Amino acid sequence: MPQSGQSHILLMRGRLALEELFPGVGAELSAAGAPHFQMGRMPLLGADGWAPIGDYGLDLLCASRPLIEHTIRHRVQAMPRVAMTTRARVNGLTQTPDGAWQVSYDHADATEELRAELVIDASGRSSRLPTWLAELGVPEAKTVTVDAQVGYATRRYTSTRAPGPGVLMMISPTRPRGCMVGPIEDGQWLVTTVGVGADRPGRDEDAFDQHLASMPPTSALEAVREMTPVGEVAVHRQTANVRHRYEDVRRWPQGLLAVGDSLCAVNPVYGHGITVAACQGLRLRTALRAGRSTSTTQRQIAQVTNLPWTMATSQDRMYATSSEPARLQEALIGAWGDQVGRLAMRGSLPAAEVMQRVGHLVSPPTAMFSPRMVAGVARAQLRRRRGTTRGIAARVV
Repeated sequence: MPQSGQSHILLMRGRLALEELFPGVGAELSAAGAPHFQMGRMPLLGADGWAPIGDYGLDLLCASRPLIEHTIRHRVQAMPRVAMTTRARVNGLTQTPDGAWQVSYDHADATEELRAELVIDASGRSSRLPTWLAELGVPEAKTVTVDAQVGYATRRYTSTRAPGPGVLMMISPTRPRGCMVGPIEDGQWLVTTVGVGADRPGRDEDAFDQHLASMPPTSALEAVREMTPVGEVAVHRQTANVRHRYEDVRRWPQGLLAVGDSLCAVNPVYGHGITVAACQGLRLRTALRAGRSTSTTQRQIAQVTNLPWTMATSQDRMYATSSEPARLQEALIGAWGDQVGRLAMRGSLPAAEVMQRVGHLVSPPTAMFSPRMVAGVARAQLRRRRGTTRGIAARVV
């Protein structure tokens, strides 16, 4: 994976989906050394300040991307009806006169072919499906791109420091630099810095350290200075949001599906990728058991991407580097989310939990509009108008 060396957050919704597909996978990751802790214990810096620290929130499981993929791959390989072909590259997709699919691929210095009733494209951002569809005469799907030019760099460290929550500093239009320090398996830590546009971090180790040093001081960043770096700085800049509207294509071919980043790739800085893929796996399983048509299944799989796409693009459109301006509806939802976020930063644990659950795709954005949140925001606005905001951080709304 191009971003396998980067920090990853396994969102709670993705963790629940993986557990449904592979029961006990969370316990396997823990047994492999992946630490976990309550999110309320992790210092979080948002656009409006620091979130309250406390024993609340979701349980966050910290593992590297290779460990997550290795664990899932091991489970899939153990399935008796699954066969894998490694080191192969698909170079063609055609349909036979009887409607079956013919997949040609290069393997072991030879070109081989595979006949299939169902083909699922999970080849990611580099998918050649648009080209193959054009060759098959399928109408072109609309493609939407939103690129804020976000980039990040990560370095792995070893440390004798006990696993802890680390720190997360989110980027925003008002603070276009961020970082994440988090523990993973084998007593190691991943340290990531994030930037936008010309301020995106590169592979230079000194520049990486300088980028990190520019962040607000925390105990987690102080601890990084005592850690030992392992390997070089890994950079990732393929962060554009790209969505192929295959679900809207008329005469969609029977027996063909696109999932994951082949269908909809969102900015990976928000951590949606693994979760979306796992949730699409659940939709696919249900559709196959029910015998639904692939056009219906493609629409249902695409529905999984709607919320992550809206969340990622509404945020990215707010940056000056974005290729598209913010839309009114998204701007309004984002503005209200900022209000609830400010409430959380002022010490409201219920607001902080709501923001966590929405961010981890466990609760829909409508949770931010609950009567409790509306009342809390209204009281906070009234206090600000009266000039009595001092001490609010100590209160729980």
